Amino acid sequence: MLELLFGRRVRPKPFLDEDVQEWHLTTWALLLERFGGEAPFRETPLVLPTPDYFPATEAQGHERVQHILRCVMNLMGIGDWPCRLEALPERRGGMQVGAFLTLEGEDEPNGTFHFDADGVAVISYSPELLERTSDLVATLAHEAAHYLLSGQADLVEDETHELATDLMVAYTGFGLFGANAAFSFAQHGDAFVRAG
Repeated sequence: MLELLFGRRVRPKPFLDEDVQEWHLTTWALLLERFGGEAPFRETPLVLPTPDYFPATEAQGHERVQHILRCVMNLMGIGDWPCRLEALPERRGGMQVGAFLTLEGEDEPNGTFHFDADGVAVISYSPELLERTSDLVATLAHEAAHYLLSGQADLVEDETHELATDLMVAYTGFGLFGANAAFSFAQHGDAFVRAG
């Protein structure tokens, strides 16, 4: 589509580079082909931080994270897949650069995914995320997306592994959490905790 600018028609700059756009379209097509096609995708809800998607719980600490992970996995359609949840070691601490932003070291992830020696999937999380529920959900959704993609070697090539995982997060309805994970704002109330 051409737009008029200063009396001249100009073509808007594409949002993505051509090769990146092609990768996105190809990867989305593969996700549709391998994970249920267009009909199930159209029925996939946009997961929101509400009790409709995350029923209230009185659980605290690690048990609360287990509850949230179970909600995430159920919404992704893998609630019956075996998975062990582990807390990562406490972080050494980041540098506070603003009221709502702390820079963490690159070597300290918010979460990880791997298979243990017995072939059991293991998802881990940083305990600091207990204070930032939306970031916790984004992290758990990202790690569960790794699990979903674990049998799709051609979709998770080394250089595009994390990008494909992020697309799977959006594909499964958690795109809002993934997009907002970089911003943590304190708000009144929390949909994940039962009010006293």
